[in-house]
Formats: sequence, structure tokens, C-alpha cells
Amino acid sequence: MLRRIKIWQKLAGIWLAVSIPLAVTTYFLLDEKSIKIEFASREIEGTQYLDASRDLLVALLRARALAVRERTGRTDVSHAGDSARTRSGVHRAMRRLLAIDSSLRSTMATSREDLAQRGRTESLPASIAERWERLAGLDAAEREARLVEMIAHLRTLIAHVGDSSKLILDPDLDTYYVMDAILLREPEIVVLIHEVDDRVLRIATNRSLTLDDRLAVAELAARLREHGEGLRADLDKAYAEVERFSRHDALETATNARLASAGERLDAFLRMVDTQVVRADAPPADSSAIHRAARAAIDGHVPLWAELVRHERTMLEIRRRGDESRRAVAIGAVVVTTLLTLLLSAVLVRSITGSIRKAADVAEAIRAGRIPEALDVGSNRDEAGMLLHSIDGMLSFLDLRTTMGTLQAAADQLTQAVGNIETQASGQGEAVTRQAAALQETQVTAHEIKQTSLLAAERAQEVLRMAERADDVSRAGELAVEQSLTGLAEIRAQVDGIAETIADLSRRTAQIGEITETVKDLADQSNMLALNAAVEAVRSGEHGRGFGVVAREIRALADQSIQATTRVRAILEDVATAARRASQGTEQGRQRMESGAQQARASGEHLRELATITRESSGWARQIAAAVNQQNAGIGQIFTAVTDQTTMMNETVQRLESLRSASATLRDVSKQVADVAERYRRMFAKG
Repeated sequence: MLRRIKIWQKLAGIWLAVSIPLAVTTYFLLDEKSIKIEFASREIEGTQYLDASRDLLVALLRARALAVRERTGRTDVSHAGDSARTRSGVHRAMRRLLAIDSSLRSTMATSREDLAQRGRTESLPASIAERWERLAGLDAAEREARLVEMIAHLRTLIAHVGDSSKLILDPDLDTYYVMDAILLREPEIVVLIHEVDDRVLRIATNRSLTLDDRLAVAELAARLREHGEGLRADLDKAYAEVERFSRHDALETATNARLASAGERLDAFLRMVDTQVVRADAPPADSSAIHRAARAAIDGHVPLWAELVRHERTMLEIRRRGDESRRAVAIGAVVVTTLLTLLLSAVLVRSITGSIRKAADVAEAIRAGRIPEALDVGSNRDEAGMLLHSIDGMLSFLDLRTTMGTLQAAADQLTQAVGNIETQASGQGEAVTRQAAALQETQVTAHEIKQTSLLAAERAQEVLRMAERADDVSRAGELAVEQSLTGLAEIRAQVDGIAETIADLSRRTAQIGEITETVKDLADQSNMLALNAAVEAVRSGEHGRGFGVVAREIRALADQSIQATTRVRAILEDVATAARRASQGTEQGRQRMESGAQQARASGEHLRELATITRESSGWARQIAAAVNQQNAGIGQIFTAVTDQTTMMNETVQRLESLRSASATLRDVSKQVADVAERYRRMFAKG
């Protein structure tokens, strides 16, 4: 399909293939710049919201301080004027916050629904305004409690705006540290100053200074000192990072003096609190000095807070303008690059296609029989110009009119040579075919011999294994016979011992029989004595009754002894009979063992002769197996050689086929050359 597409279309496709990734990359770069611009714009809007929130927080803190002084009875002549000014300040700050909120509510996510999703409905600016309006008519203690809640909700709103405006995620370090001072340090410092002042005022009012009071004031003072040092550290880091980011040199110039003044006032306030409260033994008699120091510290930090917000907004605007400028430069560069690329592509296409068109015109003229004498190549020196120069040189070098005859003669000679090649290739092909058939038969025969040789080798290996197995069995049988003879000798010795034991048992049985006879005699005598004693007891009458009982018992024991000796005699006769039978069996077993030993000795001799024959057979089997393996190796070599010759013959046949194909191709080429030569001959004849 590419061959049907023109060159300018191919170049246009290449340009598109390069331009599309470039356009995608440019889109993402511009999209990234747009995201940064939008990010900075939202941060700027967040600083506007925080500026109004700051004014309201300061005003509410002053209203709380007045409520505390009113509750503790520390009012003076100027209290009414301060109260009026404070209420006026709260109203102004509240109206400003509500106006800012109405314009930035969707951006800062401060609507009722947005705050409700995060459990911050009480921080809604309208809700804070409603609580302020409901403070009228309340006593000082209730008003103080409500103001504490309003201040907490307002600080939650400030944190929410810092989150939704992306100020907390600020990517540049200079604006990040300034933002940290605005969102975290300054609000906490101002609130802590008021809390310390309120705590000291309660201590002075109660005229009691307990350990818990000192610890509470010391903890608040430590937190206040920590945030003051953190504010200084944040701004020092911001001053150091300005050069690498926004390059807003006015930040340090405008805020350094205010920072130093605010720090001095805060240190003076903390020293006074430490001296008169934390380290004192008694409560301060008058807290007005500490109150004035607190007001001075607040008056030092509130302007610094406002100045930091203003410079934060300025640095964010610098960043946004820089991103907008870089985005505009990128868009301009892309547009200029695209136009230059299109213009250069058009020039290149025209240059390439012009030269190729001239070459095509020359080829068309030659095809039509009009051979130009020269070609206008111009001053082009690229590949297309080189092609024109080569065509011009070819036209001046070649004489096509005189070359056609030579080409025709060469075509005739080529046709004749092709015919000779085909004749020789045909004869050689027949001879090779006969040789291939003979080799095929030889290969089949060699394969059969190889299979037979392999089978013989396997049988020889089996015979060898059987001979080795027979040798092992004969050796094992010879060893078993020797062990049998040894076992028979041991059994004979054991039988002799058993015979002696049985004879000894017979002797002991006879002795036990004699003893039982003696016991029987004693029992008979005891029976006679018991009978006589019974007769004498009868004669003695009543006095011999006890002796008669004894006589009866002795007579019963004598009868039992006679019965026992009778049973023992029967048992001894059985034992003697069994001993005689065992002695006879032992003698028969001894005779049989003698006969078995003689047979085993004869079997051992036969097995030794069989082992000798088996070892000789195993040696002959090994020689046969070795001869068969050598024969198998030789047949394998023969089969390999035949296979190699068959492969070579197949390759020769393939070459002959290739030669036939080449001769056919040469015949076609010679015919085409002859046709071309004849056509040009007729063309030039017409010319």
C-alpha cells in the first residue's frame, strides 16, 4: 500500500507521526501549567478569606477580653468606649467575612453542605454571625462562654479554608513557611496571649496564687514561647528560600522589623508573667501592667500577621504570573515551531518531488523511444540531484542504438549455453537418480543389519547378566551349605546336651519316686496311729473327746497325703515316659542330622563344581558380549557412512533440481533479453 502513496503524502504522514506525540506532550505540559495557575489562584483566594477571618478573630478576642474584665469587675472609665469600639470592629469584620464568603463559598467549600460533610456546621460564617447577634442582653459570664465557642468555631473555619484552598499543600518553600506562620503560628500566639492575660486576671481577682495556677500559667507561657520561636524559625526559612522560588526580596525587608518588634513585645510580656506570677510567692496586686503588656504584644503581632498575609498573596501572584508567562511562551513556541515545520516540509517536498519528476520524465521518454541527448540537472546536490546526475551520465555514456545488436547476439549465445546446460544436467540427473536408488537399498539393508546387531548385543548382555547371576547364586549356595554344616554341628552339640539333660531328669524323677514312697509309708503309719488314737479316745469316754477330734484331723491329713503321693506318682510316671520318648526322639534326630550333614557335604561338593563351570561360562559370555559390541560399533559406522552418502546424494539431487530451475530461469531471461533487444531494434529502425 505504501507504494501507492506519493512522497509528499509519506512525508506528511511522518510529520503527523512526530507531531502527534509532540502535541500530546505539549498538551500535558500546558495542562500542568494550567493546574499550577489554578492552584495559585485558589491559594490567593484563600489568603483573601483568611485576611477577613483574621480581622474577625482579633475582634472576637478583644470582645472576650472585655467580657472577662467585666465579669471580674476590672472595668474602668474607658470600658464603655472600648466596648463600643470592639462591637463596631466585630460588626465590620463580620460583614467583610460574610461578603468574602458569599463570593468564595463554592471555591473554599464553606457552604452548609460542605461543612456538614466534615462535621463543621457550627463553623458556618452565618452561624457565627447569628451567635454574635444573640450575645446582646447576656451577662458577662455567659457572654464570655459564648465568645469562647465562637472563637473555637472561627479557628476551625480558618483551618478548613487553609485545607480547601490548598495553602497547606503549597509546593514552594518560601510561601509554605509564610503560610505556616499565617495559619498556625500567629492565630495560636494571639489566642495564647489572651488566655495568659485572662488567667492572670482571674488570679489577681481571686487574690490567690496556688501551685495549679502557677503550673497552668507556666504551661501557657511555654506554649506561647514555643510558637514565638517557631514563627521566627519559619520566617528565617522563608527568607532563605525566597531566592530560589518567588524572588520576592521585599518579604524580609517589610517583615523583619515587625517580626523583631513583635518578638521583643512578646518576650517582655513573658518576662513579666514569669516574674509576677510563675516565680512569685503571692498573686499580683494589680494585673493592669500585665494586661498592657499583653495588649502591646497583640498590637505587635496583629500588624505582622496582616503584613504576612499581604506578602503571601504577593508571592502567590508572582508565582501565578510566572506560570502564566511560561504557559504563553510554550504556546507561542509550539505555534511558531508548527508553522516553521509546515513551511520547511513544503520546501523539502517540492525539492524532492521536482528532481524525481525529471527522472520520471526521462524514463517515460526512453520507454516511448525518445532518448534525450542531455538532462537539465540544475544545482541540486541531494540524493534526488545525484540520481539526475547519474541518469545524465548514463545517457552520455551509453550508446543504446549500437548496444542493441550486441545485446541480441549475447541473448542468442545465452540461449544456446542454456540448452547445453540442460542437456548435461538431464544426463547427470539420471545417473544420480540411479545412484540414489542404489544407496537407498544399501541404507535399508544396513539398517536391517544394524537392528539385528543391536538385538544380538542385547541378547549377549542378557546372557552375560544371567551368567553373572548364576555365579552369584552358586557362590551364595556354597556359602549357605557351609553355614548349614556349621549349623548342623551346633544343633548336634545341642541335641547331645538335651539327651544328657533328659537322662539327668530321668534320674531325678526316680529319686522323687523314692521320696513319694517314703511319704506314702509315713501317711499309712499316720493313718494307723490316728485309727488307734480314735479307738483309745472312744475308750476314754468324755475325757478323750478332744483327743478324738485331733485323731480325726490327723487321719484326714494322712488320707490327703496318700492321695497326693498317688497323684505325684502318676505325674512322675508320665514324666518318665515323656523323658524316655524324648531320649528316643533325640537319638533319632542325631541319626537324621548325621545323614543330613553327609548329604550337605555332597551338595557342597556339587555346588563347588557348578560354581567353577558358571565362572568359566561367565568368562565366555563376556568375550561374546565384547565381540558383539565391537560388531555393533562397526555396523553403526557403516550405517552412518551410508546415511552420509545418502544425504550427500540428496543434496546432489537438490543441486541438480536447482540447476534445472536456474537453466529454466536463464532461458526465460535470455528470451526476455532477446525480446527487449528485438523491440529496441525495431524502435531504432523506425527512428
